[in-house]
Amino acid sequence: MNDLNIIEIKKFVDKVVDKSEDIICKHYRNLNNIETKDDESPVTIADREAETSIREFINKAYPEHGIIGEEFGEENINARYKWIIDPIDGTLSFMIGRPIFGTLLALLDNGKPILSVINQPVNKERWIASNGEGCTLNGKKVRVKNCKDLSQATIATTGSNYFTEEGLQKFNRLSKSAKHTIYGGDCYLYALVASGFLDLAIDSCLKPHDFMPLIPIVKEAGGVITDWTGNELSEKSDGNVIAAGSKTAHEQAIKILS
Repeated sequence: MNDLNIIEIKKFVDKVVDKSEDIICKHYRNLNNIETKDDESPVTIADREAETSIREFINKAYPEHGIIGEEFGEENINARYKWIIDPIDGTLSFMIGRPIFGTLLALLDNGKPILSVINQPVNKERWIASNGEGCTLNGKKVRVKNCKDLSQATIATTGSNYFTEEGLQKFNRLSKSAKHTIYGGDCYLYALVASGFLDLAIDSCLKPHDFMPLIPIVKEAGGVITDWTGNELSEKSDGNVIAAGSKTAHEQAIKILS
């Protein structure tokens, strides 16, 4: 990580996410007000308080770093190191008291994610990954499952309503080729891929704060994560994302999608 100390960064991240977890749990199943953003997506006081807290930690510890957050936009965007924040990925699930949402946090070095976290505050599940260090869940290494053929795979997506008409047609073809299809989960689906419980996760219309933190989690657990054409994800990707534990299943899925 060049001039960054990975051990110290992980300690810092744990402290940051501990605090955001407290904030989110305080509001979980205790919401009085839900607003709608310009893009028609919901936002809660928990989203805003959690991101504010994370930003304060980063600005105090690493004032030279940039920040890209879902709720409050960009700071110091031309910095070499940038943090990407999604305080609650899966706000709809949070709103209805369903604990399959998560806090996403990633550190980028010149646009490449080098460390990331998926934290499920209610279940007390924390996935952390950094380049070359593997992926852990609550401190224990996790590994993807090697599904040998797409026909035997269980696949999942957050919701079919997020696909374009063309995207939905492609997803339906993919679903018919798989053994089982389940719905709902946002970032939690990708954590399940990393842990070897789910074979493949696919979504559309994601933004960088949704998908950039997923990359180290899936890759460091031995999985594959790309766009729908099989290309590496970047901040400029179109938001069509697919992750799989098996390279074979991933390749089979890409043939259907591209």
